[in-house]
Order: sequence, then C-alpha cells, then structure tokens
Amino acid sequence: MTDMAKYWTKILLQSLIITLIAWGLTYLIKYDVTSLSAFAPMEKSNSFEMSDMYVTVADRQSQHKLDDNILLVSVDNCSRQKVVECLQTIQAYSPLCIGLDVIFPWETDNDDELLNILAAGNVVLSTMLEYNEETCNFSWQQCSFFDSWFMPQDFGSVNLAINNQQEVIRTFRPFFPLTNGDTIASMAARLALWKDYDAYVLLKNRNNTHEIIDFACKEFFTINADMLLSDSTDSEYLEDAITGKIVLVGDIENKNDTYLCPLKQTSSGLQIHACSLSTILSYDYIKQSSTFANWFWAFLICFIVAVVNCWAKEKWDDVQNLLSRLIQILTLFLICFAGCLMFAYVHYYYDCSNLLLMVGLGSLAFDLTYGTIYVIRKMNNKRVKTK
Repeated sequence: MTDMAKYWTKILLQSLIITLIAWGLTYLIKYDVTSLSAFAPMEKSNSFEMSDMYVTVADRQSQHKLDDNILLVSVDNCSRQKVVECLQTIQAYSPLCIGLDVIFPWETDNDDELLNILAAGNVVLSTMLEYNEETCNFSWQQCSFFDSWFMPQDFGSVNLAINNQQEVIRTFRPFFPLTNGDTIASMAARLALWKDYDAYVLLKNRNNTHEIIDFACKEFFTINADMLLSDSTDSEYLEDAITGKIVLVGDIENKNDTYLCPLKQTSSGLQIHACSLSTILSYDYIKQSSTFANWFWAFLICFIVAVVNCWAKEKWDDVQNLLSRLIQILTLFLICFAGCLMFAYVHYYYDCSNLLLMVGLGSLAFDLTYGTIYVIRKMNNKRVKTK
C-alpha cells in the first residue's frame, strides 16, 4: 500500500469513527434511550418541527394569493336563529356547497327552517368522532340532534387534534376508519368531492393516513354574520363572494375551537379546514422524506464533513479548530437553506433535524476521537521509553 493510500485510509477510518460517534449521540438525544430526559427536548416536546421553519420562510418569501374557491362565514356568538338566517342568505346566492362547522346539540320547536336548509342536498354537516386508542379507529357519536336523520355521506369529520388541543396541527386526516368497518371523510375531503371529483380521487388513491397541510401563502375571503345579513351590504358584492363557491360556516374567534399552527400562534378549526381543502384542490401535495432517507443523508453528509475536518487537521493543524467551526457553521446554514428551498419551490419536506444534530455533534465526536488517539499515542510512547 502506497503512502497516499495509507494517508487516505487513515483519514477515512477516523472520519467513519467520528460519524458513528455523532450518530450514536444523536440517537441518544433524539430517542432518549438512556432516560436522560434533560438531553431529549426533541422527543419530549411537540411544539416545534423543521416543517414549521420551512412553512414560515415559504410564507414570507412568496406572494400571498386569495383563494377564489373558498369563502369563510364567521358566525361567532350568533344565536341559532341568526345562523339559520345566514344559511338562508347563503343559499339564496347559489353556492356550490356549504360546509357547516356548527353543532346543534338539542332540538327546539323552531327548527323547521334549519332542517329545510340542511335537506337542500348541498350542505355537508359536521361531526366529531371519538378515537379508540386500542383499535386506532373512530366511533360515531351523536353531536347534533338530527344526526340520525341523515346519511353518513352527508357528514364530514371536523376532528383535528386527536390527543389534546395543545398539539400543533400540521396535518389533516382525509378519511377516518370507523369501528364498524365503514369510513367517513373529513370535512375538507367531503367538500373537495363537490368541487373536483378528480382531486378527491387523487386524495383517496394516495392512501395516506395523514396529509401535510400547506399553510404557506393562504388567504381566504371572510365575511361575518352581521355583514352578510346587513341591508347595507351590496347584493352584487355578496353574489360575487358566494355564487359557485365553497362556503365554510362556523366560528373563527371561539377559543374552544382554536389550535396551535406553524404560522400563527393559533388558528380556528374553520381556517384549518379551509387550508386542508385548498391543499386538496391544488393537486400539489407536500412530499415527505422517509425516516431511512433522513438518517441516510444525515450519515453521509456528516461523514463528508468529518473527512474534510480530518484532512484539514492533517494539512493545517494550527488553524484546524477555526476551520472546523467555519465548516460546521457553513454546513448548518446550507442544510437549512436547502431545506427551505425544497419546501418552498418543489413542495418537498426533508426533516433535517437528524442531520443538524449529527453535524452539530460532529465537533464533539471529532474532539473525542482525536483526544482518544492522543491518549493512546501518549501511553504507547511511555511503554516504549520504559522498555
């Protein structure tokens, strides 16, 4: 073996050891296998993911567009009668369909008008399903007093947070498997069927349990109940806003129906359903890298950085520490930059948390490796002198 071959074999072997140490440290921190909870913030908290940063950057860099397929009607603090009047006004302007994110738990003596509107055929009713942790399925539960009077296909599930309302909503479940073997579509999926059958079929054929919601650059025209019912509101204005549109009716300011989201501190369930629906109708779903791909690229890039650092130490030992930090900072920046570009322009979500951790911990692994090599050499030199 030539001197050059020995030289590069040594560098590659040391780089592999450094990468393996960085991988081991990353795995310990990320999955908390040693129960060192103080060193496992990523596993203990559900408040941040890399996609949150990508969505925020994409939202700031791209131009916001008003979705011309969807209208939101806010009925916060409205009585049942006022909600009925809003629905009557909306129906008068011939919407494509109405997604009613309102629950009517009890029956009254004056519900004839409400039931006539709901029976019009273009209203998707909302239902909340109960999650069974043992079977990982959902069961139907009575939400509104008229639920048993309509067919299952008249409903759309408005379930967003499965475990608790404090979890960040990044995805939506298109379809909900029921314990009886049936399936009920989400509110967004059911409304998409009204607008675009091909978009609905594509969603169904993807067969994903969850789809990532594209929150970036989404704007929806919103009208409140007072504006909708006011005599001073121009009829042409309402016709342009409602006719042929998907109209989502529900609360926007109700704190009991708000959730944490990547872009805003909180968003209403109605707004999240609108973003989910817009994602379906766009045909442009966000692709997500697999767990294997996340670890593969993390291992490969960390190994390349380790090779460059080992080579720099052999070449310029005096300034190696400075070069190592500069290489690390540049690599971390390029990782985040590339992730944001892929998310914003090709709708590809690469979870680079493993990669960032491995590159960050690579410096510690580098010091541990060369520190061990130094100690071994020191001990060998003492043995030689003793002999």
